[in-house]
Amino acid sequence: MKRGLLLIVIVGFLVCSVQAETKGDINDDGQLGLPEAIYALQVTAGINNLPPSNTEYDILDYFNPTIGDVYSFLLNGGEATGTLSYPVTEMVNGIETIREVRSGNSPGTYTFENIKLEDEGWVRYKDNEVENGNIVEYAYLTPSPLMFPRFFRVGETFTSHHLRTEYEPPSAIIIPADGTSPSALTPNSDYFDEVSILSETVKFEKVEDIKILDSVEIKDCVKILTSVGAVAQTAGDSQSRNVITWIAPGVGIVKQIRIHCEFDPDTKSTECNTYVSERLGLAAPTE
Repeated sequence: MKRGLLLIVIVGFLVCSVQAETKGDINDDGQLGLPEAIYALQVTAGINNLPPSNTEYDILDYFNPTIGDVYSFLLNGGEATGTLSYPVTEMVNGIETIREVRSGNSPGTYTFENIKLEDEGWVRYKDNEVENGNIVEYAYLTPSPLMFPRFFRVGETFTSHHLRTEYEPPSAIIIPADGTSPSALTPNSDYFDEVSILSETVKFEKVEDIKILDSVEIKDCVKILTSVGAVAQTAGDSQSRNVITWIAPGVGIVKQIRIHCEFDPDTKSTECNTYVSERLGLAAPTE
């Protein structure tokens, strides 16, 4: 009986779609067929809510940083202020990348990622942690995960798998964060710490108007959900990072919520921290 009802649902979906011409054409191929039937099954099972939209977006209309860009953010509702900046280029394994630096109110302590615009979109090659002006941890990502695809539709999900090879220099070794030391630019087996297996998912959820700083409304933001799960092979611990990002056309990142959780196998406990950043210096749109 349930199977019969399910078939009726699928047939009904397709019949309604035919009557509405291309309304049910979820993959924009001008036809109604197997993809639409699969989608009907997913909706019935509660697996999928909305199909990807037919409108294709170019990430460069929303996120296209250049050297010298600096953006200020309010952190955690006013606890501190921070910046997101793109100060210099850096060679990573022979590839010219841009440093994306994320800093708060602690001078000399920050994180940065090495990113580059490739044909498929913005990718990450390396991430780094800096304390007191010196690199205390850096990691290479292979293959380089997709940060934002070049072209996307609302509702689309992109998944990648990669290795994160982490290095921690001894405290006696000073690696300036300005990149003047060759040790900061190449893998150094003497500094090897651990290898993690990462799974990363990027979903473009929807386009919406949002309000930041309690009063500034930003129109037509793309909401992006990023989920990263990591299992450390050599240490046995695991961690996850979930990020909600809103990007606005011609503006870039206007708000982020970052949730980082880490599981300690020794204590069998998980610690999570949430960080909220909202863009400063944006005026409310005028009618």
